[in-house]
Amino acid sequence: MNTPASEFDLISTETLFSRIEENLSSYVNNGALDVSRFFSEVKWFIQQMGLAVFEFKEGVILLEKNRAELPCDFYMLDSAWLCDHNPSKVNNYFQGKYVFFTEKTCETIINNQTCGANPVGYCVDTCNKDKVLDKVTITEYVTGANNVLEYSNLQMLRYNNRKGIGVTCTKNCKNLFALSPYEISINKQGNAYFLQSNLKEAVIYLKYWRFPMDMETGLPLIPNDGIIQKALEMHLTHWFLVNMWVNGDDVNIENKIKYYQAEKDKYMLEAKIYSKIPSFQSMINLTRSTRARWDAYSLQNYHL
Repeated sequence: MNTPASEFDLISTETLFSRIEENLSSYVNNGALDVSRFFSEVKWFIQQMGLAVFEFKEGVILLEKNRAELPCDFYMLDSAWLCDHNPSKVNNYFQGKYVFFTEKTCETIINNQTCGANPVGYCVDTCNKDKVLDKVTITEYVTGANNVLEYSNLQMLRYNNRKGIGVTCTKNCKNLFALSPYEISINKQGNAYFLQSNLKEAVIYLKYWRFPMDMETGLPLIPNDGIIQKALEMHLTHWFLVNMWVNGDDVNIENKIKYYQAEKDKYMLEAKIYSKIPSFQSMINLTRSTRARWDAYSLQNYHL
């Protein structure tokens, strides 16, 4: 899949994690290897490489008791806006936990006048005289739709925890310069981000950069590129072995760490150089824009 802000074709980390599990199968068998612990390291790797894989996204969160949890794919804030209290509404049928439907059945039948003989000597007309040749059942479900709230008067909120700049907000974040009396801050607790405010309850419209994630499986997305994937594989393997050395008692693990340290350094350096090389198309676009910028100063031969 391609995201609007991504320079790469992104794929799930499922195959990469499976390859690591295969190489470290002994740790998988004893339950020591849990690939879900790799998620934060994948994010760190993408940041260290400076890979343009983040997607711009919008969303609405509900602030309750001065606090709201940010989306699970939140990476960095672009801007946050307070929604007004009187939105215009478009009400649709809401689909609750019950499913309503109607059924219509059409049958093509043939009348059968014969009745099988009764072994006791008399005939009891209990057999089915109608033979069904064809039967069609049409089921119509009553489906719901979302209620639409349209906000017209949005007010930008002021971002006040400046110590978090570079982690949850860019230095040019619009909310740093907002003159709103309402303030917000973003704090991380565990693997989740929370937005806090001096507002007790509110509807807040967010514009933010999302971490590339497969929303169906919850797995991170990474560039579909062999050089970058190899560097990530070596980094995750080395990171896991170092953690096992700190917490475990594997007597041979130091040799493994030494080997993967050298492999990681080699492939990480290659990936860093590779990721900084512009693509052929971007070089063409840069050349065209440079020519267009200096075209006004070029000499024109008006005698031709």
